[in-house]
Amino acid sequence: MLVWQLHRAERQVIIVTPYFIPDEALLSAMRTAALRGVTVDLVLSKVIDQRLVHLAQSSYYDEVLAVGVRIWLFRDYLLHAKNVSVDGTFAVVGSSNVDLRSFQLNEEASLLLYDAPTVAAVETIQRGYIDDGEQLLPTEWTRRSPTQKLLENGARLISSLL
Repeated sequence: MLVWQLHRAERQVIIVTPYFIPDEALLSAMRTAALRGVTVDLVLSKVIDQRLVHLAQSSYYDEVLAVGVRIWLFRDYLLHAKNVSVDGTFAVVGSSNVDLRSFQLNEEASLLLYDAPTVAAVETIQRGYIDDGEQLLPTEWTRRSPTQKLLENGARLISSLL
């Protein structure tokens, strides 16, 4: 459903998740949306509770930043919210992280929202996360150490288990 929504998006997609370990279909949908001019904002927590998951998650940043996806790091506390909004017409709120375990193994629950005022309320909350976060700029991201890159890529090798 998330891949389909990214493919049909016309203006803006905001994805809020504490854990971002996408599969190839989701990465492709994010790249395609961004390349066709859709603003794609990915809101993640700067506060980390799972070091290995964070390393694996970070290994995907290069790919999405390169096509213009904006990554926002919410800094105040561990952001554990899980929601998506698309074009002001659709939103998802639920227990599913953006990772393979949530999509394929866990029995996650999601609420699909089509009511315009409710979707607007979700977007207001999401904009608050963005306003209280800091943008991860590609120029900053590329300056991380070779050791950090090695750790991220090593963690990515086992990301399907996380």
